[in-house]
Amino acid sequence: MEERRRHRRREVSARVEMTDETGRRYSGRSRNISDGGFYIVLDRPVVLAPHTRVKLTLPDSEDPTLVFNAEVMRCEEGGMALRVLSFEAGGEEHDLDVLRQAWFESRGGT
Repeated sequence: MEERRRHRRREVSARVEMTDETGRRYSGRSRNISDGGFYIVLDRPVVLAPHTRVKLTLPDSEDPTLVFNAEVMRCEEGGMALRVLSFEAGGEEHDLDVLRQAWFESRGGT
């Protein structure tokens, strides 16, 4: 089977908090993270329609105030795949390229 993903996934188990468009809150853990999204395993079964917008935070990360704006790509019995659209920091929404550049520079890149 041919791999169609654009971004390589990394197995990362991190606590996540998620809020859907109606304000309902969910918690769980990431199973893997890529440059383009997350696979989340929630604490309780949830079914959200594809393209539902959600906000995702990583409370135990270096910057727990960072909010990822994402959409549900697929919802399965074991969890859901999310595509990251943008992120919010300091009350402003930014394109992911800003976060990628900051990460690259923090690693000594220019």
